[in-house]
Amino acid sequence: MVAQHSPTNADLKQFAYVISHDLQEPSRAMTMFAQLLAGDYGQQLDLTALDDMIDIVEGGVRMGEPGWADYLIWP
Repeated sequence: MVAQHSPTNADLKQFAYVISHDLQEPSRAMTMFAQLLAGDYGQQLDLTALDDMIDIVEGGVRMGEPGWADYLIWP
C-alpha cells in the first residue's frame, strides 16, 4: 500500500526536469531586465545598487547553466 504512494526515482527525475525547464524562462527574464535596468539607469545608481544588479545577473546566469538542477535530483 505504501509503495503505491511512494514516488519512484523516475518520477523524481521527471519532476526535477520539469522544474528546471520551467525556471529557465523566468531566470532569463530576470537577468535581461536587470541588465536593462543597469544599462538604462546605471549612471543614477549608487555602488550598492549596482552591486545588487550584478548579483541578480550572476544568479540568473548560474540558474541558466547546465547542472544547476542536479540539486533537485535525489539519489
